[in-house]
Amino acid sequence: MDDSAALGRYSSPLDSTTPDGDDLEPLTDTLGDATIVGLGEATHGTHDLFELKGAVVRHLVADCGVRTVAFETDFAKTLALDEYVRRGEGTAADALDALVLWVWRAESILETVEWLRAFNEGRPPEDRVRLLGVSLSEPGAPARRLRALLQAVPSIAVPDELDALADDPVPEDDRDAFLDDGIAVARGLRDTLDAHRPAVVDRLSPREWTVARRLCRHLEQNCEWNRLRLATEGFDPEAFELRDRLMAETVGWCLDTDPGDGVAVWAHNSHVKRGSFDMPQDWAAGETMGEVIAQDHGSAYRPYATDFARGSYRAVADSEAGPETFTADGPPTEATTATLDTVETPTGFLDIESAAADSRLDSWFDRDRKLRAVAALVDPDADDRRRMTTDLASSFDGLFAIEETAPSIPLAR
Repeated sequence: MDDSAALGRYSSPLDSTTPDGDDLEPLTDTLGDATIVGLGEATHGTHDLFELKGAVVRHLVADCGVRTVAFETDFAKTLALDEYVRRGEGTAADALDALVLWVWRAESILETVEWLRAFNEGRPPEDRVRLLGVSLSEPGAPARRLRALLQAVPSIAVPDELDALADDPVPEDDRDAFLDDGIAVARGLRDTLDAHRPAVVDRLSPREWTVARRLCRHLEQNCEWNRLRLATEGFDPEAFELRDRLMAETVGWCLDTDPGDGVAVWAHNSHVKRGSFDMPQDWAAGETMGEVIAQDHGSAYRPYATDFARGSYRAVADSEAGPETFTADGPPTEATTATLDTVETPTGFLDIESAAADSRLDSWFDRDRKLRAVAALVDPDADDRRRMTTDLASSFDGLFAIEETAPSIPLAR
């Protein structure tokens, strides 16, 4: 039996990129005791993969009891989005507009957000799904949100240092002192919140006390990360790895406070995978968010990749010009999608874990395999740097593959 025929035994067809729960039963069968599900993406600007991931999220929420969806974007900046999803406050478009990157301002993301809002409508508060962020941006984001919460509690004074963090950008001069003050005020406010918990709960709610306490840690994280990131001009691999470690910590907090049966993490393939980043750069040996989660949670963490054989996507080559469309030709022979292209169901779900246990596929899995891995910012002249080469079985438990994709559709704003 050749590789494509053997892999076909573990590949389940998808009729579209919007499958319902029945079509996703092969995914459900692989989840086991999962409480954290990592949903990767080959690019940050692909309409069809975003549609497919939205369908998977709907299935996990409606059929599997997941009650926290976590996006790869700043925690503080997603709180308005969470308030829309849980309580209908504001609008989804405005909340998406406030997120850090252009990738979230897409029609398929808006559709997922609106579905989550509709799911929550009429449900008891304790059974509503949350939509939170797990990433970082700048200290001002958590500082502003934390200040607004504290101002509603008369017994807690807002420190001057928090005002400075909320109102001022990180200065080039005395940057370390500014960020050290941020770390100190975050830790002090966490102690203050613990001491004033009854007052906070009385004026706000138990949930707002939990969020305020997490904002303190998020402020601390942002200061730690920016101190390392801004110390070096250009890309800092240590800061890149620290970001993933801190994202994994926030995923753990999401699970600890989850009101349901688990967390779905929406992020890039290179972040949800176990192991190292495996990108074609010399810094790519660092541990991913998925690896840290797997170390902490074992088999309760299940990561799934997505990829496509050909098509087009959006990415940024010139930060001044904004996103543009790139064309992706058919996959090279060593790419996973090249083999799946030859099976009867090239658009479908591959159960990697089961396939890797089949001795007939030993030689196929013994070779590292390529997956598309396009960052939000790309080098327009280096298409070969937009793939990862990875041990597929140790990195992911499953793969959603589609034949062709189109660019994400930006929201009309």
